[in-house]
Amino acid sequence: MLTLKQLKPLETIALVMKAQNADAMIDLRDQPIRFVPESLRDLVSSHEVGALKAANIQFVANDPSLGGVLFETETIGIAISGTSKGYLYEVQPQVNLHVADIASAFEERKASIGSDTSLNVQLLQVLESPWALYLESY
Repeated sequence: MLTLKQLKPLETIALVMKAQNADAMIDLRDQPIRFVPESLRDLVSSHEVGALKAANIQFVANDPSLGGVLFETETIGIAISGTSKGYLYEVQPQVNLHVADIASAFEERKASIGSDTSLNVQLLQVLESPWALYLESY
């Protein structure tokens, strides 16, 4: 998990993303890196792209349902197939999604449904405002 000091360089990207429309994204899984809209490429420096790569961020997008800009990664220690997880720069805090411990909350919700039922859940664990961990299953 990244420290708040390590998340700090990502705040500039979060603010740039926040100023874009809801469909804005940066997909680092593609080569070359895909920016939507393409004009976003001119707003994000190579240094900032380097910060995303150093943090193992694979995907950045505005997510109105989570209330902010998500930074998807596979390296936060929660290995669950069928999920998206990472860090969220909260713009409009979704307090109804906040939990004390994201892994425990996910396990509790999973235990409450049948084994043949898919779990659709969104959870946020606040690190320090405006940063939170997010987990979204589908």
